[in-house]
Amino acid sequence: ESLTQNITLLKNDFQKEESRNIDRELALERQVKELNNIVFKRSQSAQTVHMLTKPQVFYNHSTRQALGFQNPCYLKKAQQLKLKLYDGCVIEKSEAIMVLDTEETLMLAEESRSKMIEK
Repeated sequence: ESLTQNITLLKNDFQKEESRNIDRELALERQVKELNNIVFKRSQSAQTVHMLTKPQVFYNHSTRQALGFQNPCYLKKAQQLKLKLYDGCVIEKSEAIMVLDTEETLMLAEESRSKMIEK
C-alpha cells in the first residue's frame, strides 16, 4: 500500500511539475513573441527614418522648370486664344468660366458617353 501511495504521489507531483513547466513555456513563448514584435517595430521605424532622411539622388535639380512659358510671346498668344483662362478679374469672380471646347475634347466626351451607355 505505501508503495502504491508513494507512486501515486510521485505521479501527481510529476503532473503538477509538468503542468507548471508547460505554463512557464507558454509564458516564455508569449514574451518572446512580444519582444520580437517590439524589435521588429523598432527596426522598421529606424528603417523608415533612414529612408526618409536619405538624400534623394535620383532627382536632378538641373532639369527643373518653372510653370508657364519660357518665351513670353507664346504666353501672349495663349492668352489671346483663350482670354478667360488668363484673365485675373474673371477668375476672381465666383461665376463659372466659359471655356470653348475644341473638336478633340468634344469627340472624347462623346466616346466616353457612348462607353458609359454600353455598360
